[in-house]
Amino acid sequence: MAVLKKKSPYTPQQQQQTYFPAIPGTLDLYKTGFTHGTLHILDTDKQTRLYEIKTHSWTSPDISLYRPAATAAAPNANPTLCGSAKFHTWSRTIDLQIGGNRPIPLQATGVFSSTRTFESCVGELKWKKDMRLFNAREELLATFISVTAVSKWGRFEMTPLVAEGGQRLVDEVVLSGVALLEQDRREEKASAAGEVGSAAGGAVAAAVG
Repeated sequence: MAVLKKKSPYTPQQQQQTYFPAIPGTLDLYKTGFTHGTLHILDTDKQTRLYEIKTHSWTSPDISLYRPAATAAAPNANPTLCGSAKFHTWSRTIDLQIGGNRPIPLQATGVFSSTRTFESCVGELKWKKDMRLFNAREELLATFISVTAVSKWGRFEMTPLVAEGGQRLVDEVVLSGVALLEQDRREEKASAAGEVGSAAGGAVAAAVG
């Protein structure tokens, strides 16, 4: 079964260039300590680092996606920036940028819709609220499964359709998925802080009264 074919902003060479020995079906997402400042995506062997992700709360972009460049021959090589995501202040739209290509908006399909779409290298893709990714033909490409653990956030499980799309599609799946997860995390954190502030204000008012 082929991936949905549409006019792509990328060249065939960009789509098919592969940096991994083989495109894995499962990518495990780990946190560094108790924070979300640095994330790592490991292969199923739990050791091979496929991506490093930096989140930035006060600077732009909000997320930077790196591919480790270190090898046995060059253990100190710097990681390669392969993508970034920028959040909007007054909307939930996220600007995705892969390599040196133009920003691609990841945005809701409607005012009250929880589905987010973006134009990938294989056509329009959409993340649904349950963190499942589909193409325009409603074929499942990937699922993010959350894990309750100190160091692990969860895992991306990808179908063979992602491998057919090549390395560029893997980058897009990872970047868009992590961007949605991070945006939701920040919104939940802000909401919790607001509730604490309201409760504290109410207690002070009651004491004064």
